[in-house]
Formats: sequence, C-alpha cells, structure tokens
Amino acid sequence: MSTKVGALRVFIIDGDHAFVKAFAERFKQLSVYTVMVDICPTGAEMLDRIYRQSYDLIFLDMNLADMDSLEVLSRVGQTTPPLPLVMMGGTNNARMAVEAMKRGILDFLMKDDLLTLDLAGLIQRLMDSFRLRRENAELVQINQMKDDFLATISHELRTPLTSILGLSEVLLTGRMGTLEEKQAQSLKKILEQSHLLVKLINQLLDIRALSQGGAMLAMKPISLRELAIKQATTMQTLFDKKGVQLIFENTEEPLFVQADPDSLSKVFEHLVSNALKFTPREGKVFVETKSIENGQAQFRVRDTGRGIPSEALPYVFQKFFHVDKTLTRPYGGMGLGLAFCREVVEAHSGRVWVESKGLGQGTSVTVLLPVLRDHVAAVDKKAAPAAGVPTAAKKTVLWVDDNPNLLDLVEYGFVGFPHPVTLMTATGGITALTKLRTTIPDLIVLDIMMSDMDGLELMERLKADPQTRDIPILVVSGYKDAAKIA
Repeated sequence: MSTKVGALRVFIIDGDHAFVKAFAERFKQLSVYTVMVDICPTGAEMLDRIYRQSYDLIFLDMNLADMDSLEVLSRVGQTTPPLPLVMMGGTNNARMAVEAMKRGILDFLMKDDLLTLDLAGLIQRLMDSFRLRRENAELVQINQMKDDFLATISHELRTPLTSILGLSEVLLTGRMGTLEEKQAQSLKKILEQSHLLVKLINQLLDIRALSQGGAMLAMKPISLRELAIKQATTMQTLFDKKGVQLIFENTEEPLFVQADPDSLSKVFEHLVSNALKFTPREGKVFVETKSIENGQAQFRVRDTGRGIPSEALPYVFQKFFHVDKTLTRPYGGMGLGLAFCREVVEAHSGRVWVESKGLGQGTSVTVLLPVLRDHVAAVDKKAAPAAGVPTAAKKTVLWVDDNPNLLDLVEYGFVGFPHPVTLMTATGGITALTKLRTTIPDLIVLDIMMSDMDGLELMERLKADPQTRDIPILVVSGYKDAAKIA
C-alpha cells in the first residue's frame, strides 16, 4: 500500500476543456501526492488568482484566447516573486519555448506528453528545479544587500573618519593651541588607529569593486623593480622599529610590466606588511624581482616568520579567512588582503600563490606578471617654469555637505591655503540653492549622500539653471561609487 508524501496545489490555465479534464484527472490518480487542481481558461483570470493564492506548480497554455502568453509571463515577472511556471503547447514551437524560458519558465512541454509521461517524476523534477532557482534568487538578493551595505558603509564610516583624522592633524600642528607631550602622544595614537580603520574600509571596497568588475585600472608600462623597492623602502621605519631585517634580492633588472601602479602598489604593500607582521624580532624578510622563462616577471616576498600549516594553504585566498580562528589570535586584520591581491593580480593577467613548509618555517608569496619586452622607459623631462605667470584673481568656492564636522575641518584647512580663495559652506542642497541666489562661486564642491537633497538632484537643478549650469562641480564623497553615477 503506497503512502502519500505531500499535498500539492496545481493551477492549469487552458481553454481546451477536453485536455484540461484529462490532465486534471491524471493528478487525481497519483499515488504519492494529494493534489488540489485549480482551473481557468484565460490569462486575465490567472493574473487575478496568483495574487490571492499560492501554487506549487502552474501550467500555462501557449495559446490563450484573451492574451499573448509571453505578455502574461512578462507581467508576472514584473509584479510577483518567482513562480513555478511551466508552458504547454500543442505543437513544437522552438521560438516560443526560447522566449518563454527567457521570461523564467521552468520548462516547455508538449500537451500530448503531459498525458502519457511519468507525472510523479515530472512533478519532482520541476519542484526541485524551482527550489534551486528560488535559492539562487535569494543568494543573488543577499549579495545585492551585501553590496548595498558596503556602499552605505563607505559613506557612513568614511565621513566621520575624515573628520577625526583631519581635526586630529590640525590639533597636532598646534594651530588650535599648544599641546602637552602626553596629549600629543594620545593624538598620534588616535591618528594611527584611524588610519588603520580607513585601510580596512578601503580593503572592503576594493574587494567589492574588483569582484564586480567595476574597478578602473589605469594600465601603463611601469618598472616592477622600482615599484617593489619603493613600496618596501617606505616601510623601512616599521622594519627598524620591530627589529626585522629587510633584504632585496635580484633587483637589478628594471622588468617593465603593463600594470595599474596604484592597485599593484597595494598588492606589494600588503605582501610586505604581511611578511613583517608574521615575522618575529631578529627575523628576515626578502623582496625579490627577476625575469623567468616564458616572458614572465616575478615578484616574491619570503619571510622567516611563523609559516602556514599545510592544511590551511588551500584556503588562504578566501575572503575573511584566518589561519588562527581562535578569539585570542595575536594578529589583527579581516582576512581580506590576500583575496584582494589575487583579484588584482588576475586582473593583470597574472598568477599568485603561497608556499610554506609549515608552522615556524616561514612563508613565500610569488606573483607572476607578463613582462613587456624591449620596452624603453621614457625619460621624464622637467618642464621649465613658465615665465610671467599672472597672479591669480581671488576665487570663491562653495562647499556643500550635510556633515557640520567636515565643514569645520574644511574651514580650518582653508585658513592656511596659499592662494586667494573665499570659502562658502552650505549644510545641504537647499541651503546651497539659497546661497547661489546671491553669490555665484567659481567652483562647487559637493557631497552625494545628503539628508535634505542628494547631490544628484542638486546637480540636475544647477545644470537646469542658466546662471549656474557652467559652474565646475567637484564631487567629494565617502560613497566610493559616486564617480559612476555623478
């Protein structure tokens, strides 16, 4: 004796009464499902019902009497979550099947087959397919929410951090009063930790931009040797402070590669700083650049630090991965550095990998990039200073931002500005429009995300007004994607 495994609700939309009767009867004969069948002959009635009743499977005729079936699918896709739709046809229409699949149906099936094939197996296949599709749609939605969150965080965290950094630096200069030694040291620690936060936020946003293909890489010929040495030597003070020796190897060849200097510098900075972080006092970090076979330029960082266990090596390029997962791990960071490095290197048509013989035996990270053969570095020619440059006339700048702390910082910065500039500030778009009625500035500096009126709307209003349409606008925003939408 068979046992029912579940209850289903099925919706059949078809004006062929004989077919509908025979098809509905097949559902009633199933031994493994208890099926409730709803029937209607028109697309209009279907669109009305699906908002009031949920269905496990919906079978839609390709030839409806009142509406085009593809139009029905388009309207369903615009107004409802994904539905378990199957299209039925009396004839094999490949074009209709392709168009219907584009609009989200699970399958296109012949009516004759529906009356003869294994219906229980078909139901299971269709429901499994819909479940996977729905889970994939949920993952896409989660990823979009994550991206939206990171975009918002870039603004909401960067803006106050900018104020903290700027005002702390102003205080350290003594322009707001003389500081005692302890006060100055405390401010230096605030600056140090704030810069660390900025670096972590930038890592998150860089990873997001690269993974979405939205990062703008300004590719040009650069010397791998010079870039590596420059990036490493800027960290020499940190090596000296920790008591770790920095050693350059095989760095005679210029080794020109086609690369974006900014992003590749970040890769080198991370690899060298990572080696320093995991190398104890009196240890060594080796930086090497050289050419190898098959037209490749190699950059390698080796250290005599703690090393990586073999079981962890396959996962070191995963986002947020930490070899030591305990709450007491002695090293900070979010586990994004190597993930970022791989994204950048692969965007440069290169490869990167990590080697280690185990804990206590050091780590080696190797980057390979295509080398530019026969490239001759252009000699920079210093431009002669222009003679008789006239003194610049006094200019007016309007700075628009709804963060009063940031505007205070801007005002402090303009106090010592070497050129004759008058600064006006506005705490939002509405205030800016009011000030523009009496004064037309030479430049407008504008935030994008503001509470009363966003920067995009303000720009549209400025461009629509003949008095303000020609004013240059500089967008300065904590929202990293502002350049794409401005």
